Amino acid sequence: SIVVCACVYVGRAILLEVPRILLFRSLMAVTADPSVMLHNQTMQYDEERRTSDVVSLMRSPTRPAERLRQDDPSGLRLVKPEVQEKMKRLSLKESPIYGELIVVGTNGELPCPSICNKMRHRFTLVRQERPTGVCPQDEIVSNRTPSHNIVITANKRNVVMSYGPDADTDMFQVGRSPDDAIDLVVMDTGKDSNGQVMYKANSTVSRYACRIICERKPPYTARVYAGAFDMSNRIAASSSVPSWCLPSGENDCLTTNGVALLRPNGCFSPGVIAGRWLEVSVLGNVYVLRGKRSSRNPGAPVPEETNILTDGCLIDLCGVTLIWRTAIGLEQAPTKELIRNHRDNLNATEAQCPVNFFTLAYPPIRNSSIASVEQPSSSKRTSVASVRICVYADL
Repeated sequence: SIVVCACVYVGRAILLEVPRILLFRSLMAVTADPSVMLHNQTMQYDEERRTSDVVSLMRSPTRPAERLRQDDPSGLRLVKPEVQEKMKRLSLKESPIYGELIVVGTNGELPCPSICNKMRHRFTLVRQERPTGVCPQDEIVSNRTPSHNIVITANKRNVVMSYGPDADTDMFQVGRSPDDAIDLVVMDTGKDSNGQVMYKANSTVSRYACRIICERKPPYTARVYAGAFDMSNRIAASSSVPSWCLPSGENDCLTTNGVALLRPNGCFSPGVIAGRWLEVSVLGNVYVLRGKRSSRNPGAPVPEETNILTDGCLIDLCGVTLIWRTAIGLEQAPTKELIRNHRDNLNATEAQCPVNFFTLAYPPIRNSSIASVEQPSSSKRTSVASVRICVYADL
């Protein structure tokens, strides 16, 4: 009986294991096929590459841009539009744009020819290769001699405040002077005896009107200050400007014609409520406007306000007004394509003049301004010459 049981057990094991062995060998034979093995290896490689790309993208957003530059130094490779847009965003992160200063009223072009290459209707503030900002010397842990000075003349004595390099900020300066210390040259305009627009010889804009200091790290906060450093890296405030001593012991002052700041209450969008005009001092403190622009009596301090520039801020330099747009605000601003689509939609309605019963046609935009364009006579449309549409494509 024992022998019979043993035979039954062995036979049962053979019947169960032989099919498994045969199935295993058949699978091995199939996978040994070179095409199947190549397919499996390719799938595994693709999966590993996708995983590696995702991990590298999460760790370093600039990695794809660096890889593209290494593989294609000339930049002539044809890539898809969405990939190009992605590369632009990555390059923007590598060298972020702080924002733009736009001269209000120019509508995309200067009113008359520029007198220097630094005079323009808009100026983009971009992070510099090396920090260019300065801050008070006592805030710098350094034994270097001060690189910049602010000299305030008060009570027949000079008060000198020392400034040194700041590795965390970039500084941009605005004024009327065309020298190397100024990054954006602005001047107010007027009309001559012939009615031609020209720059005023006696401009009320200061030669060194204001300076803007931007943080090099997110969220790239920008602040405006009255006065700008000259070629000798000095801001000299004479005894004719209002000056006083702060509770902290520092001396502060205003400039001759002042720098006024208006911040919107809330997000800069249609229907936003504007704030009130305030004046910014040389140290960046905020005060109520003076009774007269050149008055020697400063306004009351407004401690709840700040000199931080938000999207849509207006900076008045007594003759020229600038609007500040942040990088995010510029991305959300209407494009020329959007304005063109709105114009096409208006023309598609075929609105008629209520007097002459002509079909009105809005002309296309040329260089961010409205140009008068003759329409084909067969369409029986008349160009809107008397209706001026103010399109600020740059804003």
